[in-house]
Amino acid sequence: MKENIRSFCLTVLLLGLCVSQLQAKENDGEALLEIPEETENNEPTPKEFTQAIAAYQQKKYALALSLWELLAKADYGPALHNLGVAHEHGRGVRPDPAAAAKWYARAAEHDLPESFNNLGRLFARGHGVDQDFDKAFDFFEAAAEHEYAEAQFNLGVAYLQGRGVEIDEAEAAIWFEAAAEQGYTPAQYNVASLYQTGQGVEQDFAQAVSWFAEAAEAGDSLASYNLGLLYYRGQGVDQDPVTARQYFLTAANAGVLVAQHQLAIMLAKGEGGAPDPESALMWFHIAASLGNERAKKNRDLYMKILPPDIQGRASERARKFTPHSSSHTQKKDN
Repeated sequence: MKENIRSFCLTVLLLGLCVSQLQAKENDGEALLEIPEETENNEPTPKEFTQAIAAYQQKKYALALSLWELLAKADYGPALHNLGVAHEHGRGVRPDPAAAAKWYARAAEHDLPESFNNLGRLFARGHGVDQDFDKAFDFFEAAAEHEYAEAQFNLGVAYLQGRGVEIDEAEAAIWFEAAAEQGYTPAQYNVASLYQTGQGVEQDFAQAVSWFAEAAEAGDSLASYNLGLLYYRGQGVDQDPVTARQYFLTAANAGVLVAQHQLAIMLAKGEGGAPDPESALMWFHIAASLGNERAKKNRDLYMKILPPDIQGRASERARKFTPHSSSHTQKKDN
């Protein structure tokens, strides 16, 4: 059986590798604007504002809204912004992106980068307002001038995709890297992808490894997969199948299809550790069930050389598998 497995893996290994494409993520986070006890001009934070923050975090949305609405009458910027958040996400009220846009617009008059950025998101998506990439770009740019990381990232997406501005991969890389240096995980992933592919920057696998590592440390599962590829191929680092297998396992457990398929191949062949036919077949089953056509073909071939007891255990493990939470989208390699 070992000889059959070795021959099988040599046949399918080339099918298992897939270069990741850049994922331009957008943040859907529900982030309130919280300010310190003392503002920059030494004015104390209104007690109603901090009380509203606490109420919101305890899901006492009606109380939070009533307190912020009281402060909104006095045109208090942070309260105006948080009312926008509540209306956008339907906290204490029905979701109303149009109302959210109005609250964000009032808050933006106070030069709040968070409000500029959220307005940009709404215009980019056409939520509550007519879709307008030019306006979205202007709002992202206004927020980015405050070195707001999410807005810097969104500017990078705009330059990469030509939304509200001419496509400029080099400019996109500049903004992604600015946000990445502030620890913004989606930007770390994107700048790593640009260095990996040489888009907008000189191709630099060492930089790709560094930024993918930052994103993977923050829990980005597709970054873990790409790190696995770089270690597997020896790009930017010494070739290391043991480390590659560990990164593929992390990504596979998070539900990344291509990682599940690649891990199955490595386990079958015994790369980066001892062969594990049962686990290999389990991962082939999982990837195939999620629509990976190559994994389906390889699973069917692999099952022909495995005894029934291994097939049964692998099938049962695949049936019980539940992916861990993943911070990145899945990608099929078919």
